[in-house]
Amino acid sequence: MTTLKENMSKAVCLFLAEMLRTRKVKLDRCADIAAEIVNRLESIGSEKQFLDAVKELEFEFQELKTLKNDLLQVTSMSSRQQMEQIVREYAIQILPHDPKQSILLLEEALKSESTLISLSKRFPAFAKFAEDYLESNKKIHA
Repeated sequence: MTTLKENMSKAVCLFLAEMLRTRKVKLDRCADIAAEIVNRLESIGSEKQFLDAVKELEFEFQELKTLKNDLLQVTSMSSRQQMEQIVREYAIQILPHDPKQSILLLEEALKSESTLISLSKRFPAFAKFAEDYLESNKKIHA
């Protein structure tokens, strides 16, 4: 399984390669951007920190605006995927005991505006499950 830092590095490499391919930036400028990101990579431990670092660097390297927008989209997609995974696990667990609650949760989660926070507010038992689920995943990936 690839690590977060590997994924971040790959995203930057692909972004810079595309910028070079389309001649939107020169090689020396790409080298400067890559060097700055590599310097900060060791201190980055989460997607949010990576996004914050890109936002900071955007002042010096305007080319990173496109990367920032791409990362925002990927981050929101990964948040949605995480929410869907937690909802699935919870629905599977409670289905035999409370099918009505399971269906209500699934229907609410299908709405595009649903988030982990909104579902947790509406379904207190799900909130506890989600908290435990996220905590156990932190321990696994630590």
